[in-house]
Amino acid sequence: MAATGTGTLTYQWQKDGFALTGATTTTYSITATTLSQSGNYAVVVTDTSGSTTSSAAILTVNPDPTITTQPASRVVIGGATVHFSVVASGTGTLTYQWKKNGAEIAGATAVNYSVFNASASDAADYTVVVTNTVGSDTSAVVTTATSNIATLVVNPLPVIATQPASVFVDAGGSATFSVGATGTGSLSYQWQKESANIAGATAASLTIGSAQAGNAGSYRVIVTDSIGSTTSSTVSLMVGSASALPVADGFAVAATGGGSATPITVTTAADFRTQAESTAPAVIRVSGTLNLGATKVAVKSNKTIQGVDANATLIGNLEMASGVNSVIICGLNITNPNAGGDGISVVGATNVYITHCTFFDCADGLIDITAGADNVTVSWCEFYYTAAQTTHRYAMTVGAATGETKALRVTLHHNRWFDGVDQSMPVTTWGRVHMYNNSLELTTTTANTAATKVQTSAQLLSERNQYIGLRDPLVKSDTGLIRAINNLYTNTTLSTGATAEAGTDTVFTPTYSYEMHSTDAMTVLQSAAGNTAGAASTSPTTASVTAASTATTLTAGNAFTLSATPTGFTASEATAYQWRLNNVAIPGGDKSTFVVNSAVTGHSGIYTVLVLKPSGGVVSTPVTITVNAAETPTAPAVTTDDGGGSPSAWFLGALAFVCGARAITRRRTS
Repeated sequence: MAATGTGTLTYQWQKDGFALTGATTTTYSITATTLSQSGNYAVVVTDTSGSTTSSAAILTVNPDPTITTQPASRVVIGGATVHFSVVASGTGTLTYQWKKNGAEIAGATAVNYSVFNASASDAADYTVVVTNTVGSDTSAVVTTATSNIATLVVNPLPVIATQPASVFVDAGGSATFSVGATGTGSLSYQWQKESANIAGATAASLTIGSAQAGNAGSYRVIVTDSIGSTTSSTVSLMVGSASALPVADGFAVAATGGGSATPITVTTAADFRTQAESTAPAVIRVSGTLNLGATKVAVKSNKTIQGVDANATLIGNLEMASGVNSVIICGLNITNPNAGGDGISVVGATNVYITHCTFFDCADGLIDITAGADNVTVSWCEFYYTAAQTTHRYAMTVGAATGETKALRVTLHHNRWFDGVDQSMPVTTWGRVHMYNNSLELTTTTANTAATKVQTSAQLLSERNQYIGLRDPLVKSDTGLIRAINNLYTNTTLSTGATAEAGTDTVFTPTYSYEMHSTDAMTVLQSAAGNTAGAASTSPTTASVTAASTATTLTAGNAFTLSATPTGFTASEATAYQWRLNNVAIPGGDKSTFVVNSAVTGHSGIYTVLVLKPSGGVVSTPVTITVNAAETPTAPAVTTDDGGGSPSAWFLGALAFVCGARAITRRRTS
């Protein structure tokens, strides 16, 4: 307060017109405001001439928020859900910030705060700060109130440190599940099969001495202490036979893997590497998730590698190099996030059969087949990428872009390429790739770059595949060749400058019989493709057809008859036939046999027959027919005497023979 006057000035501060005791200086301070101190403040200044009262200053004191119901302390068992709440009132809008041991909890700004599945790490002191804001943006008044401490005590349930693992045993073999757990006081155990208690199975381990098919199923154990119970993860017992191994097909039909070797179950990456890199034949069963690290596993010949269940996973790269022969891989989840890492690399190996595997999120390709690798089949597999991998979303390479010198024979059937795959479904250079009954589907909004691409010196036979929502579903470049038969294209597009592929080139003919579904029955892939049950992953039973001919090498003018013998179904189940020559349907070749009464050289080639049945069709093994041109007989040399005269009887006979032979030839070729 500043004032002037005559003589000495005196001051008296007033609140609402009443003098404030002791408030007789030029200033009046309130060190701790309360609601009762709200009012009109003025000061009376007096000199020798009289008194003057200042204008009033208004003080408004907003009340702090009032917490009427404090959050309550809780004592719970591990796994419980805990709700803290507060009830408060105050002027203006109230906001809330919950704290754990004095530190703000991110996002905990509601009137309630919940802890789900409480564990020992959640045990703490919890408070909430309630804030109100009164006034305009430029002159807001903020006040707060902090709740009492609510203490959360979590009595821990038993902790399972070692989960049971799935087991795959041969019929009659011994299977053991075990669990490692800690808890409060003594522990008790109850094993269950299909969620039902197993009588007497109350130890830390469960052994089935002579496993039979009826013992197969899902198992778990409930561990109980003085606080409560914890249930283990659910695992599987699969009962099979060492002889019940995947049967290879397609170009890899000769692959036998580890054969009759005694199966070995591995649960660590080190054990897996030891078995896979051994030179001895082996049947390796993978249990759990094994992180192989950044170093490739150099798989050797004569190996069967299969998962014990749908959870069996390998993180890293399996490589089969030149010289490796006869490898079967079945029922695994395979990923490799390591820089530049592939899932499986077939680098020059032969007779490799990969089936019922799920490939995802590799930093490089999901499968690479290069360096002259030969006789490879990939069937009933899934390929996809998630948002975790954004820079290199390639599915499969068949033949390196440079350095290949011979054809790589590869069969791809009943595989599913879907979300996140950007390209290489597959991309092939120098490949002889037979694709049938594959589903290439893009259900996300992000367009892919290209689907199936056929490049230099490569040939593709593409039958009954479905392309859904893809850009450039089937394209070729350089000297690539494509024969496309009955593919289905739905909502596909072409890049700028790309042209639709007619698929009318002449390409190789597969050396084997194979069964195809119709393209409108491909939903089977959604349930059957990928690692659905480890080594027990199953595919529909397939049939085959053997084609035969009454003659395979003949001279023009002669006859031959082609016939088909089905296996796995009867001739009465066939609904139609279509004979093919070099993969092209023969007009009129729609009977169970195909007859050529007088062959010409144009009948030479590779014959197959497509036998249709209600579920699809079966293409036969091939028959190669060679028709050689007929030779024209040459007349013997004729000698005459000096005197000339009539031709001899011998000459006339020879001439008649030549004319007769030519007439026969004309009739046969007409």
